[in-house]
Parts: sequence; C-alpha cells; structure tokens
Amino acid sequence: MNPFKILQIRKMVKEARGNPSKLAGEQVREALWGLLILPIIFGVIVLGLFFIMGYTHLFGFTLGIFRILFWLGLVPSLITFLMFRKLIVSASKISVTQTKRVVDAVAKDTTNEKGV
Repeated sequence: MNPFKILQIRKMVKEARGNPSKLAGEQVREALWGLLILPIIFGVIVLGLFFIMGYTHLFGFTLGIFRILFWLGLVPSLITFLMFRKLIVSASKISVTQTKRVVDAVAKDTTNEKGV
C-alpha cells in the first residue's frame, strides 16, 4: 500500500471523528466530479479541435462550419456544466445536512439511553 494513501486515510479518519457530515459532503462531491471528468475532458478536446479548425490556419485552412459547430457546442456545454456544478454543490449540501441529522439523532439517542 502506498504510504501517502495511508496518510490520506489517517487524515480522513481524523476529519470523520471531528465532523462526519463534512466528510460525507466531500465524498459525495468527489464521487460526482469523478463521474463527470471524462465527459468534460472529451468535450474540451472536441471543442478545441473545432476552434482550431475554424479559427486558425494550423492545418493550412479554416472552415466556417467548424466555427458554427464550435459555438453550437460551447454554449450548451457551458450551460450543462454550470447546471451539473450547481447540482453537485446542492447534493453535497444535502448530504452534509442529512449526515448531521443522523449524527445528532444518534448522539441524542445514546445520551437518552445513559439517562443523562
């Protein structure tokens, strides 16, 4: 096992003890960004090629159709990216609040069992 991975796990355990809801929110955020990273990379590459082929003479020519395709791809891609970003932030906030509710309920339940 990688020694840096062990240190990362140790840090995560410390954070989970102190604030489990924050850790849950970060885990949700990382998982959702992980799902979107490949489509984002693919979209950037395609839009980059459209830009190069439409606006530069790198290949020795420029074609107007690629200018149109660039703008037709850029605007919906940006809108979709911003919507998914908002969704990811909302999902992580929801997971933080739900985890807090569960932790508080468990803490309240255990204090009631002890008779405190």
